[in-house]
Amino acid sequence: MEFESETQVIEEAIKIFLEKEFERSFSLSGKNVKLTKAKTDQERYYTCKGGRDG
Repeated sequence: MEFESETQVIEEAIKIFLEKEFERSFSLSGKNVKLTKAKTDQERYYTCKGGRDG
């Protein structure tokens, strides 16, 4: 799967991530992406680490 922009990579990563309930690391278009989902409703927030930010 090829992506034209970094935004498309992030959007696809979030789409995949939202289907899961646990931490997930994977690579899209040569970029390493790590997503972490909070385990409790009180801590419901999402983080995305990848691309230029490391």
